[in-house]
Amino acid sequence: MPELAQRLAEFAAHVGALAGDEHDARGFCERLFRAFGWPDLHTAGAEFDAPTRLAWGPTLLLELHPRGTALAAEARRLFEHWQYHTSHPRYVALCDFAELLLYDFAAQVREPIDRLSLADLPGDHAALNFLLREPRPPVFRSDRVALTREAASHLAGLFDLLVARGTDRNLARQITLRCVHALFAAGLGLMPRDRLEQSLASMELSGEEHDLLARAADLDWSRVQLPVFGDLFQTAMDPARRHALGVHFTSEADIQRMVLPSLVRPWRERITAADSPEKRLALHDELARLRILDPACGSGNILCVAYRELLHLEADLLSRLPIEASLATRISLANLCGIDRDPFAVELARITLQLAELRPDASSACRAHVLFHSPTSASPTLSSPTGRLPT
Repeated sequence: MPELAQRLAEFAAHVGALAGDEHDARGFCERLFRAFGWPDLHTAGAEFDAPTRLAWGPTLLLELHPRGTALAAEARRLFEHWQYHTSHPRYVALCDFAELLLYDFAAQVREPIDRLSLADLPGDHAALNFLLREPRPPVFRSDRVALTREAASHLAGLFDLLVARGTDRNLARQITLRCVHALFAAGLGLMPRDRLEQSLASMELSGEEHDLLARAADLDWSRVQLPVFGDLFQTAMDPARRHALGVHFTSEADIQRMVLPSLVRPWRERITAADSPEKRLALHDELARLRILDPACGSGNILCVAYRELLHLEADLLSRLPIEASLATRISLANLCGIDRDPFAVELARITLQLAELRPDASSACRAHVLFHSPTSASPTLSSPTGRLPT
């Protein structure tokens, strides 16, 4: 057995015998770093900033919990700690002495980039290569940003091929957006696979274009990040910016810097403070009437995240109401408004938000009034909350 695998096997055996509580945290971290080639935590430059939380400079924040803890439930709290109280180390890990969830919050907030069983570390440690004293590039099994970047690149390539054979650029954009909608809908289970294949086959595409679209369709679109896709896709559609695809984009962590203090935290405090069913019902009425406006919405990434947070706030509020009053979900896309001068961005935002709703039976009236771009006026127009967009 190679030396690293042997050290990790010894580490896993030791950890498996621990009780797995706060008193074991320091010994756990010491042995983990030794397994990856460090003599001790001090030499590595790692230190505890709380009894069960280890900070390792710009590289890692590791928080330990008692064995059997539901780690995923701790991720949101730890993200907010990372966002507001740290210098944003690259990786964040949650561990319960049996399993380790590894996050890259700067890239994807809601899902770990890898999930590791400590018992399997001797043969499954590539995601932790950054811990080595002579680090190697880590390899992750759930890097959704990389998948999203690949999806955006394939669809931009289709657009290029359409334009290269003389298709009008606006028509090429519409064809590409139709493909985006179909691929997302199938990935989210809103369209059967056979209907997706029929929809794509009905397009008048060349063999090369069909091949590129087939490669895009082979991706797992259920894992493509909606809030990030629009930004990456717009970049990929711009030849002048394409070389930087995925290098500079608005991540969900960037968006949360706006959404958390302006929406989530104030409403969370109000929900917690509402101490009677009557106050909670009144608060639900107020939340249902809330409108969020992004006056330069681009591809809708901020609105997409805000919509999801509204749903979470409503779910929290409804869970505190009597059963008979807690079934009426009232948050919808009607709570969102956006303005943008770029008609392509607006169409992309429409698709992003429609898919974010995840309801195939969503009413056309709800979908229709979210965004509007007026090419004939000096500035974009925001539609009436109760009206339909002109065609």
